[in-house]
Amino acid sequence: MSKEKVLSVKNLKVYFPVKKGVFKKTVGYVKAVDDISFDLFRGQTLGLVGESGCGKTTVAKALVRLVEAHSGEVFCHGQDILTVPRSERKRLRKKMQMIFQDPFSSLDPKMTVGNIIGEAVRFHRPDEDVEQLVLDYMEITGLRKEHYQRYPHEFSGGQRQRIGIARALATEPSIVIADEPVSALDVSVQAKALNLMKRLQQELNVSYLFITHDLSVVKHISHTIAVMYLGNIVEIFPSSALRHGARHPYTQALISSIPAQTPGHKPFRIELEGEIPSPINAPSGCKFQTRCRYKTGRCEKERPKLEKAGQDHKVACHHWQSLDLGEEAVV
Repeated sequence: MSKEKVLSVKNLKVYFPVKKGVFKKTVGYVKAVDDISFDLFRGQTLGLVGESGCGKTTVAKALVRLVEAHSGEVFCHGQDILTVPRSERKRLRKKMQMIFQDPFSSLDPKMTVGNIIGEAVRFHRPDEDVEQLVLDYMEITGLRKEHYQRYPHEFSGGQRQRIGIARALATEPSIVIADEPVSALDVSVQAKALNLMKRLQQELNVSYLFITHDLSVVKHISHTIAVMYLGNIVEIFPSSALRHGARHPYTQALISSIPAQTPGHKPFRIELEGEIPSPINAPSGCKFQTRCRYKTGRCEKERPKLEKAGQDHKVACHHWQSLDLGEEAVV
């Protein structure tokens, strides 16, 4: 049985101009997202991970058009979000909602919970009973009826994030983009929020693009993991392959940084050396070459393409390709 594709991103680029001088002349571009492609399927979660500054949040903002893309295609239910006429944007926005990282700053402090959740309902579902819908979504996210007239400052961080989740789900979206939704929460509260999102996914058959830098969190909630480095996706693989199936040197280094689950056990650490290149002036070949222990002359000249490495597994690495072809790797 084939999986239904609800979101398809192709060759997405998001560049920010660098201006200098009295006349603010453009002298270059910050390549925050530099030609990435991925697919998201119905009822599944794609985890997008990477270091701070690699472009994860910019991807999220470009998908919901909070920032404009430089080029590329983003197909949602068969329509390109980036070129769709203004008259069609309202319908597509209903299908794609976002949960923000900070559950306090993303909620209007002057609005009650009922109005925060109800605002989106009134806009996208105007013919329905707004108050009843708000109460229904409060209930499924673990909020009580008496919370309806309260303000954001009266809640804990976990409760505020539940408000954000209820607001995102109230429009009946097929896609929810969650930008580090649990990073500002305590560990015990993180687990409750993640379990809530997993339960709601099963009940509502919604798809998540889950952005995080925590590999333990992404393994818990994701079906597929995509690893970003300096604006590029370097590897995509099933979450079941996180511990032992990663092929890219950067992914392996990230995995080695996961704390040991057994007290007293010291796992093998892969120490990355060298400097992270500037996104304004990245190397012409592989962007990871300045920190990779397997770098060769080919890495300096040719940028690796994201190629199939197994069942639902893709990797962009010349070193892995040489091993796959049975060639001798140069360390």
